[in-house]
Amino acid sequence: MKRFSLLLLLGCWSLSSRPAYAAETDAVVEIFACTLKPGKTMADFDAATKFWQTEMKKIGPAQQSYFGVVFTPIRANAPADVYWLGTHPNLNAWARGHAEYAASAGGQSADARFDAVSTCKSGLYFSKALREALPDEEGDVTAVAESYSCTLKPGKTMANVESALAVWNGQVEKLKAADSTAANFSAYMLTPWLANTPVDVLYLVISDDITTFGKVNTQWITSGLSAPSGAAFNDAHSCETGLYATRVVHEPTPPAAPTAAPAAPAAASQ
Repeated sequence: MKRFSLLLLLGCWSLSSRPAYAAETDAVVEIFACTLKPGKTMADFDAATKFWQTEMKKIGPAQQSYFGVVFTPIRANAPADVYWLGTHPNLNAWARGHAEYAASAGGQSADARFDAVSTCKSGLYFSKALREALPDEEGDVTAVAESYSCTLKPGKTMANVESALAVWNGQVEKLKAADSTAANFSAYMLTPWLANTPVDVLYLVISDDITTFGKVNTQWITSGLSAPSGAAFNDAHSCETGLYATRVVHEPTPPAAPTAAPAAPAAASQ
């Protein structure tokens, strides 16, 4: 698929003009958990999304760093019909984008269309990439996502989570060494910042499609590599899981290619 990244492929963005003292946060993800209103369907939500996509092209430069993706349940005991995840590369970028969007006629019109078809709860999260290994396929905007919504067990802290992640990373490297194609997935850890949720950690594991999801998890389970990391995660927190279809609805504008320096004039002949 077209590369799915909640960190917006930050390596492609030039940060050289940023003052050394101006540290930025991790990527900020806004999550909208939306329930369709009576009589409304996903077709209505998709129509609102298409209108939003048109308006986003007009609103302004702060929207250029926005990455948006829609999640719909495949197999999940989900309290919402559709989830919208929108990401900016850091908190300052999110604040600029939100201010610009909220002040625009296009943003207000798009929000009115979403409000007409759905009721949504929202929150802000910080995102950290655990692994990014999806193939970059131009034009492919769909994927499959595993979701793990986790709460820390009594007496456990984020230090226990980091220890479990270290075990998981080691097992993933073993999986990759055994079969590199079995490790073609990306994974992200989201932690709530301004969100009314009992969840302490949200993991998203992204596969290119449902077939790849099946292959990766078959290798992970039958190899026995999942057991040590599973035990470490289970010791740190309890999780609810789900499987979702995802579709990218907005991608960041790539940075402009650097302009080539003009060629030096040819030396005059003597």
